[in-house]
Amino acid sequence: MEYEEIDVSKFIDKPIKEKTIQELFKECLVDLDAEVKPLDVLVYIGMDETGKRTPAITRGEISCIYAPSKAKKSFAKSLIESAFIGGNTETYTSHFVGNRRTKGYLISIDTEQGEFYATNSFRRVERVVGSRYERYLPFQMRRQSVKDRLKLIEWLIYESEYKGKIDMITIDGLADLVSNTNDIETSTELAEKLLRWSGDGIHICFILH
Repeated sequence: MEYEEIDVSKFIDKPIKEKTIQELFKECLVDLDAEVKPLDVLVYIGMDETGKRTPAITRGEISCIYAPSKAKKSFAKSLIESAFIGGNTETYTSHFVGNRRTKGYLISIDTEQGEFYATNSFRRVERVVGSRYERYLPFQMRRQSVKDRLKLIEWLIYESEYKGKIDMITIDGLADLVSNTNDIETSTELAEKLLRWSGDGIHICFILH
């Protein structure tokens, strides 16, 4: 399969500054006559009632894996990552099908598991795919503070050598990116970060425990 090079650096935000009401109006008003770009599907999951594959993981959007405890949420994350990469994944499952057309980076973040279990989860992706994808970057952040976790993620997106080259970021689990999940202010700040990250052309897939 041939991959096309897509420059996603154009999605990257400039430093945030206060916008005028005129700028907000211009940015938010929807032109109903303008041509809308088709979805850039990275991974299909399952099928709809007509038998067509469901575009579940698309560039610039957010998805959530939510299920009861011990329902294999982390395993589902591994299958999504494997499907994104490709390789032998389709011989393992027909429900998760990749449609990647770029050679973008996949950043996999684990905030809750220790080194042993996190590493096994990351290596499981290699086993399903059948080879190593050099642009698969796994990070185990259990020992880091909330502040440092967010600092590293923001650096990866906006300052590192991977800036503008990231297609998808997966996070297991999202709640570990806030110090208090019951605090409205900090939860809102995280939600705004997710919207900004995805608005920069990256798909954000997270597990909610």
